[in-house]
Amino acid sequence: MFLRVPVDGKKRFFRGYFVFFTAVILAVVVAVTAGQFALYNLINNDDGRLIFGKYAAVAEILTDEAEVYSPDTSNDKSSAFYSPLPKGTLDYIAGREIRSGEQDSDKRYRILASGKRVVSFENTSGYCGKYLKIRYGRLPENNIISLCGITRSDRHTVFAFNTAWKAPFSVRLCPGEYFGQEGFEGYSPENTAYKYLEIAFDYCTEFDFTADDLGVLFSEYSYEKSDDGILLRLYLKKQGGFYGYDVRYDVLGRLVFSFLEPPNITRDQSYSYGYSLDGTVILLDPGHGGEKKGATVNSGGVTYNEKDINLRLAGEIEKRLCNMGAKVVMTRKSDADVSLYSRREITRNVMPDVFLSLHRNYSEYDTASGYENYLFTPWSVGLGNSLSEYCGELFGISRGTRSNKAMYVTRTTQCPAVLCEDGFMTDSSELYSMLDDEKTAELADRCCKAVVEYLSGVSCENPRNSVS
Repeated sequence: MFLRVPVDGKKRFFRGYFVFFTAVILAVVVAVTAGQFALYNLINNDDGRLIFGKYAAVAEILTDEAEVYSPDTSNDKSSAFYSPLPKGTLDYIAGREIRSGEQDSDKRYRILASGKRVVSFENTSGYCGKYLKIRYGRLPENNIISLCGITRSDRHTVFAFNTAWKAPFSVRLCPGEYFGQEGFEGYSPENTAYKYLEIAFDYCTEFDFTADDLGVLFSEYSYEKSDDGILLRLYLKKQGGFYGYDVRYDVLGRLVFSFLEPPNITRDQSYSYGYSLDGTVILLDPGHGGEKKGATVNSGGVTYNEKDINLRLAGEIEKRLCNMGAKVVMTRKSDADVSLYSRREITRNVMPDVFLSLHRNYSEYDTASGYENYLFTPWSVGLGNSLSEYCGELFGISRGTRSNKAMYVTRTTQCPAVLCEDGFMTDSSELYSMLDDEKTAELADRCCKAVVEYLSGVSCENPRNSVS
């Protein structure tokens, strides 16, 4: 038996559904409108600063190490002014998605409320996918950050912080001579006069930092309130004595900085170049591989690929460094196609004392010749200068150390990282040297001497670097 609804009851029934659905639609419109207002106008107060406690579009970093770019451009060049953000970092979004201004680049960006531009999407041969998770919500008004411990762990001094939420921050060596060039904001490679490390914690409302012993690298600290949060300064025991760092959130949700300590190598005449490298970790990166041949030249009817010449040199350097007791890791040991993204991931996982990327140069003009290298971080300058000195002598022409190109593999914070251009394949005499076993061995010797010279200069065993 079916239940019959009176006519008046039907009207009330359908009228109720109509009112209900109308209310739902109105609620959705209001929410979307408010969301758009929050997304693009950031619900600002009178002085233009963000009001917390309001709902808006929130971005969460998905990649382990998100590069940060200048908000004033749309290019793909990183900036030495900014430092990467670890996975899990949260911030409000300050505007619409921006497409890269670089030709043939399929990257998109978002500008965060803290003023940092980060990649939101990328489609390259090394990676395809989203870097950000975006959802509608609100972040806490207060962010209390407190130091919960300083420890030592495998060549690193580790600072762990408790945080109320995973807010952005930035890391920079000061003072420094910074400049802008063709959209790339770098620094003077001759300047290693920095005296302290500055960590700017965005949105920090309360800060607690008390420590009696700051470890091998730092002598004292200070902090002060800024317009955007807290500035923590860690003063170096040795001027210019900084070698790299890693930062991530651990399984307990703590913000963990791991600062690379100088190696503890010792004089030992039984080893080549007079030193034992026992305990050091060196990462070698033979450029290109697989389908990526690098520079290609034809000489005498034979085609030579840069990828093969790079791998051959890397093998010679590996052999010599291992004989001195170093642990050597290679990004590739065969003709394998290793993406730039993967090479950076290897660096972050290995956390070496030194990273060397080995390449050969190419020019449209057969008169171009000589050695040069590229670096990105200020703490890579010492290694770069040492390599220029030793390897430049072999080529007769040293084109110097340059910081004005943001090479992807050198944009790592974990250690000193240098990309070496070991001669021009388009120069007939330099190509001959690359193919000659004795010349390759001599170049490998000079690379190793440069690495030893750098490591011995910063070693804890060096009396100049001893801590009183």
